[in-house]
Amino acid sequence: MKNYLKYQVLKKNIYFDLKGENFESNESLLVFKLLDFLNKSNINSSKIWIGTLNIKQLEQLISLYNNKYKLGFITNNNLSSLDLISNFKKNLHFICIEYSSLNKNFIKKLKQENILVFTYTCTNFEVKTIMEKFDIDGICSDIEL
Repeated sequence: MKNYLKYQVLKKNIYFDLKGENFESNESLLVFKLLDFLNKSNINSSKIWIGTLNIKQLEQLISLYNNKYKLGFITNNNLSSLDLISNFKKNLHFICIEYSSLNKNFIKKLKQENILVFTYTCTNFEVKTIMEKFDIDGICSDIEL
């Protein structure tokens, strides 16, 4: 697995979408396991993107490896302001928003802050058509696009 990752990273970025329990010890354990794996793998950190919908995990990632990896916040909320992310927006490289919650005004605010906007999950071409109506930078997909 490690050799495969090293080979793939030479060509592409790798995106880790962190999932986990809401129990504080499990949140920390997941972050530390991922970071331990990445450090031991000697992978080019500029190719690593890490997203989480857990604010505590995001805060841990920022405090431990603020500038080493491209960090992002995942949400399925229809946000209209930057209040939710105001404490750590300067450390965010991207926000990944569930496609039915995309909002043109919020996307515009994110772009003004130089935060990339991704959306999820493209499950078919009808969803892709909806996603493409917005000024997004990337799509997380279950299908080949």
